[in-house]
Amino acid sequence: MKLLLVEDHLYVAESLQLLLERTMDFAVASDCNEAIQRIKEDEQYDIVILDIGLPDCEGHSLLQFLQTYDYFPPVLVITGKENEIDMVKKARAMGAKGFYHKSQSPKYLLEAVDVLLTGGEYWPPEMIVETPSSDDRLIKLASHFGITPRQLEVLRYLDEDLQNKQIAEAMHISEATVKSHIKALYSALGARTRSGCVKTARQLGLIK
Repeated sequence: MKLLLVEDHLYVAESLQLLLERTMDFAVASDCNEAIQRIKEDEQYDIVILDIGLPDCEGHSLLQFLQTYDYFPPVLVITGKENEIDMVKKARAMGAKGFYHKSQSPKYLLEAVDVLLTGGEYWPPEMIVETPSSDDRLIKLASHFGITPRQLEVLRYLDEDLQNKQIAEAMHISEATVKSHIKALYSALGARTRSGCVKTARQLGLIK
């Protein structure tokens, strides 16, 4: 198992490393740019622990970056600040799978990591109090089929009958990335054509 910790506070990073490195290989990045570089160099991380308050960018920027990749490892967002509910909700909507507050007992961090590594989600009730929106429910449903939020967005454009170039322009990504997302959608939905992909997605409730 390989873990990437994105954390700018050295004390916290070293503490978490001591807690977790016995059970998995461990890499640390102190900001978004370093994290992106590590991911580009090695895309095989099994889980990412992400501080959502980093010095060079919000952690959400890294989530957005991950959406452009064929793989999206489970991301556990963490923070030591109070009143971060909105940031956590935003991270959840962008594909994060769990949340841990640094004030909690370390046992909850270990529990969260175990849950995410087995395909689950870890959202303590006291941190997420509102009912998920329809978009949140779609994202959660899509995740059951191995479809990332970014791929779900491509699926919606396919439903609008947009061509790859148009989708790339709308999403500000390359056509190659669009093709990669479509290929992943075909595999996830057992489809061979764009129309078949959309038809299956509609039957499964992935398209409103």
